[in-house]
Amino acid sequence: GRNQIINNNLITYYLDGAHTTESIQRFLNWFINLKQNDGSFRNEKNVLLFNYTGERDPKSFLKILMVFKTK
Repeated sequence: GRNQIINNNLITYYLDGAHTTESIQRFLNWFINLKQNDGSFRNEKNVLLFNYTGERDPKSFLKILMVFKTK
C-alpha cells in the first residue's frame, strides 16, 4: 500500500510500500506531517519495520529514516 492506515483499536499501522530512497523520503514526510497534525507524536510509541530486497543498500534507507528520531 501507499500511505495506508490500518487501525484495529489496539494498534495503528502506517504502511507504505516504499522501495527507493525517494519513496522512503515521501513516506517519512507523510508520516511526520500526519503525526504532527494529530498531536500524538509524544503520546505514542512508534516502531518502524521495513524490508529491502535485491541490490538496495539498507544504510541509505536508514540514513533518511534517522531524521524521524529528531522530529
